[in-house]
Amino acid sequence: MEIEREQGIKEKLYIYLLEKREETGIAKASAISNSNPIDPAISSGSIGPTSAVLYTMAVLIGIGLPLLFIFIKDLLNDKISTKQDIVEQSNIPVIGEVSHFKAKNKTIIATNSRGIIAEQFRLLRTNLQYFLPNLEIGKGVILITSTMKGEGKTFVSMNLGSILSLTGKKTIILEFDLRKPRVSKLLGIENEIGISSYLTGNHKLEDLIKPIENSENFWILSSGPVPPNPAELLLNNKINILFSELSNIYDYIIIDTPPIGIVSDARILAKFCDINFYIVRQRFTLKSQMEFIDTLYSKKVLQNMALIVNDVVNDGTNSYYGYGKENYIYGGYYGYAYGYGYYDDSKNEISWIKKFLNRKKNS
Repeated sequence: MEIEREQGIKEKLYIYLLEKREETGIAKASAISNSNPIDPAISSGSIGPTSAVLYTMAVLIGIGLPLLFIFIKDLLNDKISTKQDIVEQSNIPVIGEVSHFKAKNKTIIATNSRGIIAEQFRLLRTNLQYFLPNLEIGKGVILITSTMKGEGKTFVSMNLGSILSLTGKKTIILEFDLRKPRVSKLLGIENEIGISSYLTGNHKLEDLIKPIENSENFWILSSGPVPPNPAELLLNNKINILFSELSNIYDYIIIDTPPIGIVSDARILAKFCDINFYIVRQRFTLKSQMEFIDTLYSKKVLQNMALIVNDVVNDGTNSYYGYGKENYIYGGYYGYAYGYGYYDDSKNEISWIKKFLNRKKNS
């Protein structure tokens, strides 16, 4: 019985091993491919891109990516950047250009100022002879406006008035931005009474006019208290008397108005003016607004109209003329070395590091 028991155990073990061998053979036959290579693989040495391919790719990427970036940037730019943006969309003459002004305070040009900003306003003063019909007698009423706030009406008004007064002509600036007056605030002049007081009360005109400190032949008639109805106030009959009396006293009358694209004040005052200056600011005024400006010109809403381009950058790729001010002489500018060194108010030479940082900032 022991022999039979051992025989049964070994028989069962033998049968189990035979089953496992068959299962393993079947699994091996299904996993191993029966294909054979015809020709063996041969190596030809190093494998990879050649130097010529790498250099070609580097050149294409180095040129293509900047061009793509410039194209997309120009495509998305909706502001006036170059003179071509104005010429293509408008027939209005450009009477002058004012460079980027870095000073925080909107100061006016002093008597002995010889900086590039002062020279640009002197050039603007000279160009007036082509627009003012009565320049030979040295008189004129000049209105200054723009499409929206922040384009530089107040800055141009103050400095144009200052540069005209330096010729010995009696000049007055009228702060007709009755809603948000800024001229008197920047000049540090009290504004308790002014134009609104004259038009609504019995104030005498000579009591409202104030001289501008440190400026000869230059006065200001401030706006006065902000009225509840500025547009209707300008339709007052006393405004005709106002301009009549001022014309008998002063040679040049500068009118600082609110934006014509927002309110109608400038349209009302335009009939009293000999010339209307429209301020366009580089990198600020929208290209779409040029159509509105050109409509004002073509329909003669503003008679004898001319553009002044403000905040012009003449350096870097974003320059107004597309190249640096070192090469720019046209239009009354005197070049980088002449304007910044000999002909500027400051005699300190700018280091190349500051020039590089300023160029990066402007671009």
